[in-house]
Amino acid sequence: MGGGDRGRRRRAGAQPLRSAGRAARQGAGGQDDEGRRERHPAAVGRGGPRRRRPGAGLCAGEVGSRGQGGGLSGHPRLSRADLPQDGGAARAPGGAAREDPRRGDPRLRPPIPPLDGPAPQGGARPLPLPAARGRAVRGSGRAGDQLHLRHPDPRPGRGGPAGAGAAGTPGAAGAARPRRRPGAPPADPGPGDGFLDGLRLVRSDKLHSADFPGLSAAIHAFLDAGPAAEGQLEAACFGIPGPVTGNRASTPNLAWVVDGALVASDFQVRTVLINDLVATAEGIPLLGTDELAALQEGTPDPEGNRVLIAAGTGLGMSMLPWMGNRWVPVASEGGHADYPPRTEDEVELLRYLRERFGRVSAERVVSGPGLFHIYNFLRDARRIPETPRVREALGRGEEPARVIGEAALTTGPDGCDLCSRALDLFVAAYGALAGNLALLGTATGGVYLGGGIAPKILPRLTGGPFLQAFVAKGRFVPYLEKVPVRVILNDRAALLGAARHASLLLDR
Repeated sequence: MGGGDRGRRRRAGAQPLRSAGRAARQGAGGQDDEGRRERHPAAVGRGGPRRRRPGAGLCAGEVGSRGQGGGLSGHPRLSRADLPQDGGAARAPGGAAREDPRRGDPRLRPPIPPLDGPAPQGGARPLPLPAARGRAVRGSGRAGDQLHLRHPDPRPGRGGPAGAGAAGTPGAAGAARPRRRPGAPPADPGPGDGFLDGLRLVRSDKLHSADFPGLSAAIHAFLDAGPAAEGQLEAACFGIPGPVTGNRASTPNLAWVVDGALVASDFQVRTVLINDLVATAEGIPLLGTDELAALQEGTPDPEGNRVLIAAGTGLGMSMLPWMGNRWVPVASEGGHADYPPRTEDEVELLRYLRERFGRVSAERVVSGPGLFHIYNFLRDARRIPETPRVREALGRGEEPARVIGEAALTTGPDGCDLCSRALDLFVAAYGALAGNLALLGTATGGVYLGGGIAPKILPRLTGGPFLQAFVAKGRFVPYLEKVPVRVILNDRAALLGAARHASLLLDR
């Protein structure tokens, strides 16, 4: 999850898209027909003066990362002369007062209807940042961890701002960066640039969003469980698995409506909500080479666009066009687009799933539940027999995707032919979607695979069906053969991105 101030600090000028983390109930939310995955909150910080103070901190995390703190920004088609100055009315070119030209402009209306009103989230109170307990280690911990980060490393040459904190449900991470000149654009660090150097991990924890009535309750529980320390949280960023509009979001798999303005009011922090895949995308430049596995080296364009596709409990996508001096993550709900079958096997799979679900999205196939759907299809329609060991494990209620994946990668008498075939069909569909996204985003800078599944099935991704399906685009085979394809191995990438986004709030 991640956070940023929405309603109290407005700035003229369009804000670029950024990323973050997830949390607990703030109102009634809906459930879509695609069964979107659940994630959790992960970052909190406290509002304070624009200038960063020693002892202050931030919070970043994942409910589950995107939205922008602040109110309505200036529209690119509106000149500064047309905007109100010092709180006065906007002026026409001749100097006469007129209504703010942004008001009621249909171009600025939200792309989705307003969400239901959020539930009460409790009163505001000061939140001390827990004491440091050691240095944050890159790549350590589990995806569901929550982190608070504070003072920079005191060693010579490691100075910087007061630090960054991250907290979330289920995970969070924070990061502090050196100060930059006022007005200077944020530079994108390259892989291995040591963005996390100088931070201390204060505390980590894992919370389950189903245990809380809302995001604020989960934040209170996390902060109450830790020791008090000097300093105040200043900024928070939460990655939400769903569309974020006006710093508000609902989660399809959880009956919450998350309102960044209410979180900011409750905890007196600058709070921003971002899409969860945007949070992961923000974290990509912070990863070292040892946190990425290359499936295809390709020929990367150092200023080429990138794309991200992540299969886990659901399927997420994000595009990262290169704009000026950095990659700017753009949210997407591409996992809910129609599933595009390519082969006769996939056409039969589509028919099988249509009989059960009606409309079939890409997420119905390329996700953890999707792997189980493929397994059932091959068992029922193709009459491929189950192995007793796998059937018993599924009967005991064990996680189907984990059981099928492990059995598919097992060789010898303990292996499972049905599981192996299901994984091959899954991997081919994953590769085809990744190739489609690479074409849509002209991803000459690389394709990145996030989520929890890819690292676990890495041996099956390194050759065979995935790359064959990835490049099989007719006349664009040579184009896609040059595109780098990498798997994200660090399961905290979204939390790092949320922390980074939260830290940017302190410069506004």
